[in-house]
Amino acid sequence: MRIAVEGCAHGELEIIYNTIQEIEKVDGRKIDLLICCGDFQATRNLSDLECMAISDKYKDMCTFYKYYSGEKEAPVLTVFIGGNHEASNHLQELPYGGWVAPNIFYLGYAGVIQVAGVRIAGLSGIYKSQHWMQGHHEKPPYTDQTLRSVYHVRNLEIFRLKQLSGKIDIFLSHDWPAGVTKYGDEDALLKRKPFFRSDIESNTLGSPPCMELLEQLYPSYWFSAHLHCKFAAIIPKKGEEARVTKFLALDKCLPKRKFLQVLEVRSQQESPLRLSYDLEWLTILYLTNHLLSVKTSMHSMPGRYGSGRWMYTPTAKERQTVYEKFDCDLQVPLNFTRTAQPYDPSADAPIEPPRLTINDQTTRFCQTLGIDDPSTLLQIIANSKEIRSGEMSINMSSVQPMEISTFDEEGELLSSFEEHSSSKCLSGETSPVNSPKSNNGDDEYDDSADVNTSENVPDDSANDSTTFVDSAFTDDGNVQCVQTEPNCKKFKRRNYSLYSNTLVIFYEGIISTQLLTVLKAKMDKLTIISGILFLAADIFAIASLAMPDWIITDIGGDTRLGLMISCMTLHNRPQVCYKSDLQSEWLMALVFIFVGCILITATIILLVSSHWDRNVIPYARWVGFGAMVLFCYAAVIFPMGFHIDEIGGQPYQLPNSHQVGISYILFVLALWITVISELFAGKVCLPHF
Repeated sequence: MRIAVEGCAHGELEIIYNTIQEIEKVDGRKIDLLICCGDFQATRNLSDLECMAISDKYKDMCTFYKYYSGEKEAPVLTVFIGGNHEASNHLQELPYGGWVAPNIFYLGYAGVIQVAGVRIAGLSGIYKSQHWMQGHHEKPPYTDQTLRSVYHVRNLEIFRLKQLSGKIDIFLSHDWPAGVTKYGDEDALLKRKPFFRSDIESNTLGSPPCMELLEQLYPSYWFSAHLHCKFAAIIPKKGEEARVTKFLALDKCLPKRKFLQVLEVRSQQESPLRLSYDLEWLTILYLTNHLLSVKTSMHSMPGRYGSGRWMYTPTAKERQTVYEKFDCDLQVPLNFTRTAQPYDPSADAPIEPPRLTINDQTTRFCQTLGIDDPSTLLQIIANSKEIRSGEMSINMSSVQPMEISTFDEEGELLSSFEEHSSSKCLSGETSPVNSPKSNNGDDEYDDSADVNTSENVPDDSANDSTTFVDSAFTDDGNVQCVQTEPNCKKFKRRNYSLYSNTLVIFYEGIISTQLLTVLKAKMDKLTIISGILFLAADIFAIASLAMPDWIITDIGGDTRLGLMISCMTLHNRPQVCYKSDLQSEWLMALVFIFVGCILITATIILLVSSHWDRNVIPYARWVGFGAMVLFCYAAVIFPMGFHIDEIGGQPYQLPNSHQVGISYILFVLALWITVISELFAGKVCLPHF
């Protein structure tokens, strides 16, 4: 099978297809498949153009709308992923992939398909750490922020792709994998793109999650775009030099630019080619449906140290269950439908504001597989909020917040996993169910394992799905529900208290009590200010010791390292805390901070007692100075411990995967407040004013 690979398409489909036809004329051989590595720009009309994150001067309808309207038809089967310049409202209709036009298929946020036996996986978007752990909460009309965050990669898609086993023939990403340049001619790249040097030296050029995927999956080919230059590299598998990944990045579609590459791969099917779903990927989507989030809050993926299942590479039994859902036919249906009016250059129609649209392709796919459509969830949440706010404005007292099943920012996702013991499809040796077992840890989930990926949901409710209708509330304040497909999430309001909130309430009580005592005493202004500042520093320092948020990371779950305790939180699992095993540097920092807190407390007591005996003020000054010195020592010593095994960095240098948390910030704040407090304490010894 001959495959043409395109870098950034930028909407120039006519040029790309004409180029392919010229190649076919030159060598007399047909190209069977075109794959595009992002920035496809599937703009159907002017409204879609407003949903692209580009400057107005670069907005151009280009030619995709001709293929969407039926004016033209793609001459070659086309598969593409999304980049950072897309009609996001259009692609958001197809989170799991689908036809954007006849013969043009989008892989979704992440996806795996098979074409004539060639297994193609892809990841849309680019990596930005600030949105990495959020859900897919964006919906049109977009704000300036969501217009860009909508195409940022989420940890859910990476987690799902990491569950793949077996051979991947081709992997597509818009971003380059971080660090890939060291496997190719880096010097030649820097001659063409000298401004890449600082990013390459700091290892910030490209996507770290993509490199994690590459080093786990090692596909035969990895194609990328985004940086608008051609670059090739060969990445050998560690410990297995015979297995390599051939990496190729391509340029954008412009004259005299290297934007297209043709390769040949072995296939199992003659023309005409048909797309097929990948059974393992379908099963992974099904098993991890409960991890889907459409909220702005941060969500971690399951990890090794959680109490539940954290590997979702499917077993044969789980694949069989999903295979039966599709009636043993994994061919992608040719069910393209238009959901928007295509652009008409001759018409002078007003631009309609973009809106959230439910695509029938996605609805049918979700119904068949039994998973949730993110767009449907976003629509239900929007409708539910409108209904709830309207009803509450009519009669606030009739609503019982603890009894209403509602979609709310403090909600909790619940879902179910269905297992079928019966077999509707006869799966012989050639059945896609009998795929090779994974070598990355799924053996513990064999066919006999009793796997349950949900909590608090009865097994017999696996086929039940609850959604809300627009008529919503009944007289008693409950929500009227209907049974429908696809299986929609249930959001339940819950009361919870965070550890940090408890500390804040506790210390607010201390502040209010002690400040009242101090202010009632008729001391001079400097003594009062100094005492208040020392008290604030003491509270911040104690809070920093009590909370496990000195260093945080999302590697292997939401891990928070502290000086006294460390905690790990996994998705929908209770927080697990344990006593920190400190190395010498952190142990010294802990001792210095602890003794410093004792000295600050003594300083506060001395300042309060100065109301009756002002001779103790010089002692308060020197005790406070001792606390300040100890805090400074701790601030210098603590970063020296960044080399510990839990972090894996260098002294005074954190790795990119870790960052400082609120506890460290509180301690630094306590240090500076102590310095300021000491300045005021020094002036207390001078004549009063």
